[in-house]
Amino acid sequence: MVTKKWKIVLLDLIMILFLMLFPHFGGLPMFVYPFVVLTLLWLYLKLYHQNFNSIGFRFSDLSFRSFLTGGAIGLAYAALQLWGIGPAIDKIFQFKPANFHDFDYIKHNIVSYLVVGCHICYSL
Repeated sequence: MVTKKWKIVLLDLIMILFLMLFPHFGGLPMFVYPFVVLTLLWLYLKLYHQNFNSIGFRFSDLSFRSFLTGGAIGLAYAALQLWGIGPAIDKIFQFKPANFHDFDYIKHNIVSYLVVGCHICYSL
């Protein structure tokens, strides 16, 4: 029984790491990640005959206050990232600024901008 418990814990840790890292390496459009991650989580929970209630998520607990709290936490993290973590990483690693001069031809030219944007979206 101990080995089975150990395997479940290990599989849980692997799944958690995958769900956390997948959006950073998946190469999908940003709006697709919630659907993919939640579907994978749902399938994983079904594998163990569980549901979202068993991990503490209940639709009945959703309220305006929870959305407000989540939004405030998201804004606080974005501010911390913008003014704290990002500059600290830049100072530690001393990255060179990106060179975007190859794209100077799209400045003030909406058609070129749309062509480049469509090309980038199509190549993903």
